[in-house]
Amino acid sequence: MEPVSMIAAAIAMGAAAGLKKTASTAVSDAYAALKALIKRHYGHIDVAPVEAKPDSTAKRASLAEDLAGVRAGENDEVLESAPALVHAVKVNDPQAALNIGVDLDNVSAAFLHVSQVNAGDIGVRVRNSIIADTIDIKNVDTTAGRSAVPKA
Repeated sequence: MEPVSMIAAAIAMGAAAGLKKTASTAVSDAYAALKALIKRHYGHIDVAPVEAKPDSTAKRASLAEDLAGVRAGENDEVLESAPALVHAVKVNDPQAALNIGVDLDNVSAAFLHVSQVNAGDIGVRVRNSIIADTIDIKNVDTTAGRSAVPKA
């Protein structure tokens, strides 16, 4: 996953988990830290649309596009904060992390590496994209949250 897509996904995960009344301090703090970094470095970038609809692929893609435009994917502070938020969500609110798999649209890249994905319905979806060299997708589990007995 390209860095700006990972940052946008982290914001979505943080919004899904961090805005709940039952959110842990770790999730709330990690979410606030990432939002503060984005605001400090890129004050005009608005994460509110993703906060309002964290499951929206379009909102995440728009945020990723805005982040790419300011080269946020090259900011070491942001690149350290986003995975820390993802980790906090996975540890403290696994259900929020499961709601969002990897959904990429209109990506141009030399390489694509995706791993360790747990999702309820869609593990990894790549649409309208050009990957020039290697695509490496592994350890994708789409059984999370499903009953062992199929519903009739």
